[in-house]
Amino acid sequence: MIKKFFIGTTILLGLVIVGLVVTISMIDFNKYKPQLSQQIKEKTGYELNIAGDISLSFSPVGLHVKDISIAKVGEKPFAKLQDFGVAIEVIPFLFQEIKVDYLLLSNLDVQIIKEANGKFNFEVDKQASTQTSQTQATPAKEQKANIPLVNVDEVRIENVNLVYKDLQAKSEAKIEDFDLLVQNIGYDAKKEPLKALSFVADAMIKKLQFQKYSILDIKSKVTFKEAVATLDTLGYTIFGSKASGNAKLDLNFKNPKVDFSQNIPQLKLENFSKEILETDLLTGVLNLQTKLSTVLGSDKEMKKALSGELFFEGKGVGLKGYDIDKMLGNYDKSQNIDMVDIGS
Repeated sequence: MIKKFFIGTTILLGLVIVGLVVTISMIDFNKYKPQLSQQIKEKTGYELNIAGDISLSFSPVGLHVKDISIAKVGEKPFAKLQDFGVAIEVIPFLFQEIKVDYLLLSNLDVQIIKEANGKFNFEVDKQASTQTSQTQATPAKEQKANIPLVNVDEVRIENVNLVYKDLQAKSEAKIEDFDLLVQNIGYDAKKEPLKALSFVADAMIKKLQFQKYSILDIKSKVTFKEAVATLDTLGYTIFGSKASGNAKLDLNFKNPKVDFSQNIPQLKLENFSKEILETDLLTGVLNLQTKLSTVLGSDKEMKKALSGELFFEGKGVGLKGYDIDKMLGNYDKSQNIDMVDIGS
């Protein structure tokens, strides 16, 4: 009797799942794109444009959206996303639990500009923000809802390209081809929001550039726990030289604390000279080691908190076209002071 009950329950549950999948597959989500864009515009002040299709996948059950762009009303998009995908497990969903197999963001291009007046290109007008807050203002009782438990197995972020331009400081920074795979995601609701979140991740950046400085092929293992992000086995290429190190970002302080150490055993000064000094002046190599600590904040706060150690050892260091030994010899002679001259 019990065996028949379990068999019957399993069959019924299977039929419900099949029926749910078939029902969802018959829905044309593309016809809801205008309504979705209008809702986003009214609630956030941003224009959401979905140029591609909204499609379903069945193994696992998921939703994919193509060619998305976000912009301020009447302006050029500041963010473009080629592919957004999310896949969930069906059975937990029937018991009011959302278990996400994966969340995907692929080919994301973002351009952030700080205008000469200090305003960012993604900031919406205060008037729009006021209207949004008024629209969303509802009694506390109406806002309460039974939010289902959400578990995410994996987050994949692929090929992110970010450009930041500061027209005030006349500076520019770029991140090219950034990939991030986040796994072992946990959330302990009993803790504070930042301390509640934990995960491990593999991060890769093809190129990180700020003004004249470029760092290539950055790879690191990232662990986030108790509001502390740790970057282990950090490796990258700078001035054509391989480097390694580790870093830690502690978010438990008002101004997050940063610890960073690196080792560059063969820093090529010729490449450094060409890239930074824009002239073929230096020769030789440096063995460089650094251990630095500071805090995140204003330039003044970061400089005030900066401390650490710097060690370097040069091999074959020289200036092209100059005799270093002769220059140092002349410098030593100029420092010889006749005792008779003192007090005369």
